[in-house]
Amino acid sequence: MPTLPYAILEAPSTLGLATDGVEHLPDQLLGLGLAERIHARRAARLAVLPKEPAPDAETGILNTRAIAAWSPKLADAVEAVVDSGEFPVVLGGDCTIVLGSMLAFRRRGRYGLFFIDGNADFFQPEAEPNGEGASMDLALVTGYGPSHLTDIEVAVLWSVPKTLWRSRIATIRIRRSTEASRSLKSSRRSTFPPCARWASRPPRAKRSTT
Repeated sequence: MPTLPYAILEAPSTLGLATDGVEHLPDQLLGLGLAERIHARRAARLAVLPKEPAPDAETGILNTRAIAAWSPKLADAVEAVVDSGEFPVVLGGDCTIVLGSMLAFRRRGRYGLFFIDGNADFFQPEAEPNGEGASMDLALVTGYGPSHLTDIEVAVLWSVPKTLWRSRIATIRIRRSTEASRSLKSSRRSTFPPCARWASRPPRAKRSTT
């Protein structure tokens, strides 16, 4: 079966971080010849909204309004690539680009997510000391968090009912520092919904009774 041609979308957002720097990733990868190596078309580069001067007063999350407004624009760009018969390769940017990317597919129906990251990215706002959405993106995309980030265009992924996401998402973590591990365990006990624990340990499969 022939593979779809690749099309690169540059999404140099740092809205999910308190710091800057990752916005240079698309330029670095493209400068090293990524497009040529995978024979990809450079489809578009998205302009990113300015960062907000202070965290959201209610949730403590940085740039919430900007993330909520920018994610649909990324979704539009991803959909345009899919509609052209190509495979979108989105170069961030920080991890909150998953919201716009998955929103594009949520508009089209039900799709799964294979999430590979150094961490689970399942913090809730009250457990993330820096207010960085890039530590919460998997939680947000599965409907756990403030409504203006989880209910972008009704639902980013499958937030209702939330139990559906267990069968649709697989996570692989490749890095956890000792400090982050302690913080994550403490946060899960105090603030995470029960379903969030699956981000660290998948539930055992139920035995068939038939």
